[in-house]
Amino acid sequence: MKVFSSAFQKILTVRGFQDYELFSSDPTSFHMDSIPEVDHAKNIFKHFVNKKSKICIAADYDCDGITSAAQLVLYLQSQNISPIVLFPNRFTEGYGLNLRIVNYAIKNHFELLICLDFGSTNIDLIQFAEDNNLTVLVLDHHKIDQVVKLNKGQILNSYCMQEPFKQLCTSGLTFFFLKSFIKDELISEYIELATLGTLADMVPLRFINRVLVKKGLELFKSCSNLGIKILAEKNGLSEISQQALTFTLAPQINAGGRLGYPQQSLNLLVSKDPNLVSQIADSLIQANLERRKKQELGIELAKKKIINQSSSVAIYDPSIDLGVIGLVAQKLVESLKIPAAVASQDHTGVIKGSARVPKGYDCFQALKACEQLMSKFGGHQSAGGFSLKPDVSFEEFMAFWNSYFLNKQPNPMQSFDLEITPTEITFDFLDEINLLKPFGIGNNEPKFLLKGCQIVSKSRYGNQGFINFNNSIYEFVKSKDLTDPIPNTQFDCVCSLRAPLELGLRRVILVLKEVSASSP
Repeated sequence: MKVFSSAFQKILTVRGFQDYELFSSDPTSFHMDSIPEVDHAKNIFKHFVNKKSKICIAADYDCDGITSAAQLVLYLQSQNISPIVLFPNRFTEGYGLNLRIVNYAIKNHFELLICLDFGSTNIDLIQFAEDNNLTVLVLDHHKIDQVVKLNKGQILNSYCMQEPFKQLCTSGLTFFFLKSFIKDELISEYIELATLGTLADMVPLRFINRVLVKKGLELFKSCSNLGIKILAEKNGLSEISQQALTFTLAPQINAGGRLGYPQQSLNLLVSKDPNLVSQIADSLIQANLERRKKQELGIELAKKKIINQSSSVAIYDPSIDLGVIGLVAQKLVESLKIPAAVASQDHTGVIKGSARVPKGYDCFQALKACEQLMSKFGGHQSAGGFSLKPDVSFEEFMAFWNSYFLNKQPNPMQSFDLEITPTEITFDFLDEINLLKPFGIGNNEPKFLLKGCQIVSKSRYGNQGFINFNNSIYEFVKSKDLTDPIPNTQFDCVCSLRAPLELGLRRVILVLKEVSASSP
């Protein structure tokens, strides 16, 4: 076993890293077969696949649901089964399994209904399906208190599993569920789809998620999925990087779902026709531009509604497009640094909302505190959605939402991993830090506290220069998020460390994130 520096060992301890997270690069080496619920679900799935049964897939309209559905479609097609994939209508039905989908499966004599990224809480609908000879298999990851046992089918919810599987989104769960059925030479495309879904759904990049994404990013260097490859080319991307997947490709795939046609996004990921894929890619890029306009308008409308906000904010405006309320809520969180709920209404007048919270809060628990006002709700720690009961006004919800957060403080989170000294800042240490990549939610780039720093020199605008840290001189740059001026006297700072290689030489650069007057 490799011996790490004491500073890096401290980071691993603080973050609770497991050995396999550092040294495993193969997600196929992880098996769920020892979990009874998984074994039962696989037996159900195998039974209907071997029978060449009629299979219906119901999936959420976001990137997680779509990439989950794409994996199942690809596998079933490889078994000469052509499944039907149904999505809820975002604008008329909202999130989750609904009676239209279940009735369609029953009336058209499907034998198996597979629900992806929802279904864990739709027990009445599942019972109705079972009563009508339809077996239901659910793959989901949203928060629930416990898994309900079905008579014929099975609910698999990663939230109720132990590590390393607990943090999986549905796309990741779908991959590990299907893994034992897929031929080895075809598995790369499934890992790519699961990686895209994982990054898009912003689940923590820890445990098995990190292993999965790390492998996926390697595979994207020679992308197997035609749709992702062509979409990347249309965007002029020289490589399919983590940033490209998160901020360019995933939003465009999500745009189909946000504007009401997730089937196009699914077709992009499963079609093998280059001409069709090219046409779909063009339409999704255009859809994303349209989504941006709706989002910008929604943000403008929401900000006009804000009069007084202290610990939280709740906004209702029927002119905000339902497809972007979650994005508007997220932008409010980013600008105001407080929990935000944004709601509009569907064509029947039902008020539907989306909620987001900053780090340290729990969105699902906040919505659960308001559940008496809702016909349905769901979500996880950072995000959620809800529909109000017909006799409930938004003012009632706003009062509950704001009262929940009135005296609630976010869980304290230390802004740095550990305090370090100049002797610990070595190139070997920086190489060790790179072992933690890919960075992301739940696994941010490490940050360090440096005490007793002083500016030696700085550029005209103060955004870069040199720092004296305990008689060692380091180059620094200011993070774009740092608005406070760098003091001219002695100060403490929180920074990340970089060691770029230029002209065959490496140098250490401190990226300043926070500064404050030196503590005693």
